[in-house]
Amino acid sequence: MALVETSFDAGILTITINNPPRNTLSQGVLRALFDLELMLLEERVQVIIFTGAGRLFCAGADVEEMPDIPSREMLDMFSIKAHALFENLANFPKPIIAAINGTCLGGGLELALVCHFRILADRGMIGLPEIELGLLPGLGGTQRLPRLIGEGPALEMILTGATLSSEQALAKGIVHKVVPRKEVLPEAVALAKKLMGKDRVALHRAIRAVRAATQVPLNAGLELERTYFSELWERVFRNGKRPKAEGSDGDLS
Repeated sequence: MALVETSFDAGILTITINNPPRNTLSQGVLRALFDLELMLLEERVQVIIFTGAGRLFCAGADVEEMPDIPSREMLDMFSIKAHALFENLANFPKPIIAAINGTCLGGGLELALVCHFRILADRGMIGLPEIELGLLPGLGGTQRLPRLIGEGPALEMILTGATLSSEQALAKGIVHKVVPRKEVLPEAVALAKKLMGKDRVALHRAIRAVRAATQVPLNAGLELERTYFSELWERVFRNGKRPKAEGSDGDLS
């Protein structure tokens, strides 16, 4: 049984964490995700969906593995690689959707936070409970959550280890939509198909511009926006004809 399963259909790559019983983000799961990076870059892949097998999305890191890590140096090496993977996903040139079909805690929520869209099951629960173990979120949660919902609400979640209901997660802006569990994946696929109707290069430039808003000073972000707008304007209005959205290819570097 593969810890991470993939399926491809008409431009949509679905990545399913399948690590029962809790779909923990174990070292094996992370290694499987590392191995998928080249697949994500394939031209045929236009939108990526992350989801979980069964009734869980991901219940976080595999705590039982932690005592077996031989040294802090080994932990740091693995963490650096995991951080790089998550940062690559956060800045990926193709839209990524988290189809959160159930409980989403710790590293699972940190994975969802790097996705561009998050759709949550109506009975799903999310949280960063690491403080209960005397730890803190280690895959970007302390950095990405405050940028998404503000420092105060993020501190409340992280310091109390609170678990939020789907309604609370939606109200705080952590997820974009809440639907019945059986509709989570179909909703994600419908969104993916809608996104595939847009110009690929414009999607990529928009993703980069919006991500820059939390990473660079305002003037630098505005300069990036101006550069991308001019580049896209030239493609649309100076290439002789408007590119077709569904078939528009271009440099996604």
